[in-house]
Amino acid sequence: RWQDVLQEKSENKIAKHWPNISNVRLLIFRTRLESTFTMDFLYFILIGLAAGWLAGKIMKTNKSGLINNLIIGVIGAVLGGFLFGLLGLEATGLTGNLVTATVGATVLIFLLRKFGSK
Repeated sequence: RWQDVLQEKSENKIAKHWPNISNVRLLIFRTRLESTFTMDFLYFILIGLAAGWLAGKIMKTNKSGLINNLIIGVIGAVLGGFLFGLLGLEATGLTGNLVTATVGATVLIFLLRKFGSK
C-alpha cells in the first residue's frame, strides 16, 4: 500500500515538471491557430483594400481614400461571398478572393448609387 502512495507521488512530481504529450500538442495547436488567425485577418484586410480600390476604378468614383477603400472592400468581400454562394460559385486562392471581393464591392457601389441619398 505504501509503495502505491510513493509511486503516485513520484508520478505527480514528474507530471508537474514534464507536461504530458496532449498538453504540448494543445499548446502547438493553439499557437498555430493564433498565427493563422492573424495572417487570415491581415490577408482579408489587404484583399479588402485592393478590392475597394479596384471597384472604385471600375465604377469611376471620385471618393478615394484608404479608409473608404477598406470599408467598401471589406463589406464588398462579404457581399461578394454571399452572392457567389447564391450562384453556386466558389473562389479559391488569391485571384479568386480578389475577384469575389471586387465584384461584391462593385455591386455595393452600384447599390449605394441607386438607393443612397443624393
